[in-house]
Amino acid sequence: MEEDTVPPTRRPRFSLLTLVLVTTIVALAVAVFLQYQELGPLREENRRLRYEVGELDVEDASQVHVVSVKKAGGYHWQWRIHLPKGHDWWIHLSRHAPKQGLPEKASSLARLGTGGEVTLIAEVLPAENGVRYLYLRSDGINSPFLEVEDTDWLNGRTMIGTSITGEEKQIASDVDEPLALLRLESDKRGKPSDYDEGLLIWLSNSR
Repeated sequence: MEEDTVPPTRRPRFSLLTLVLVTTIVALAVAVFLQYQELGPLREENRRLRYEVGELDVEDASQVHVVSVKKAGGYHWQWRIHLPKGHDWWIHLSRHAPKQGLPEKASSLARLGTGGEVTLIAEVLPAENGVRYLYLRSDGINSPFLEVEDTDWLNGRTMIGTSITGEEKQIASDVDEPLALLRLESDKRGKPSDYDEGLLIWLSNSR
């Protein structure tokens, strides 16, 4: 009786060129991964520094993008804003600042243009007659728009809370959604229930 012959097991063979290629690919993959790990924090730091100086990072030009530019001083606020083109953009101002939402009607408004990147500055300054106003400054705008001389918050008769859009990071918003840039609310303690004095600045593509 003849015994079955077991064929010898063939071990896989790799050429030296294949081994070099595999080693190179693995080394490249590791290098890319390590570089990504190193660049990630640097990208975040670069983005943070860009925000601090008011540089916008616009990934979607169809949205409104806003970043606040920090300035020393009191009642002084500044924003860098990307406005999608093809719309009439308006800044609305009100001496009423409800806790939620926006007033039905603005106390004053200013046309901001039809799109692009703009810088908007809002600050409280005395006019020539000594009365303090909220001034707006931007391309084609440099005027007092809202008298605030007799307000409780400006004269220290009440505590205030302030919310500034884009202060911590860049904000993106839908083109048809009104966006509050500044909400300055007076403390309502000891005041009537309908008391909503403050300062509200918002951006919209409609009057």
